[in-house]
Amino acid sequence: MELVEQHVTKKMKSTAGAVLFDGWSCNDTHYVAVLGSYCISMMVRENATTSAKQVPRLALLALSRLALLALSPTGQVAAPDDECISNAEATSFNAEARLQVFEEVFSFYEHQYKTWCLCLISDNTSTNTNVARLSGQPIVGFNSHK
Repeated sequence: MELVEQHVTKKMKSTAGAVLFDGWSCNDTHYVAVLGSYCISMMVRENATTSAKQVPRLALLALSRLALLALSPTGQVAAPDDECISNAEATSFNAEARLQVFEEVFSFYEHQYKTWCLCLISDNTSTNTNVARLSGQPIVGFNSHK
């Protein structure tokens, strides 16, 4: 595992978060992007003024992080008249297939998708709302397909 992947794996171990995702097709290939949004906490030293003297103290600071976990092609889209791609070779882009992608991505980072994910963030397509329903996670949707 590369250095960046090790760093993300380590940071994600101590917390849970939201999964942001989107899928799209281009030139007969379907792609999916999966991001993890999580918070990390750290102690910082700050000076506080009390009674005309400065007293160092520690404060807890929460930082939001967003990590690109995957950006990859997930298969070919078969057009109705496409003779090069059979229906058996075409990739399904339904909710079950999307959940499988999530599980594979999170296993790469040594996490379980269903225990790490607190909610999903994606556009309000029927596939994405079905992903939320099947996984039992709430979805924070946005209307980008009008």
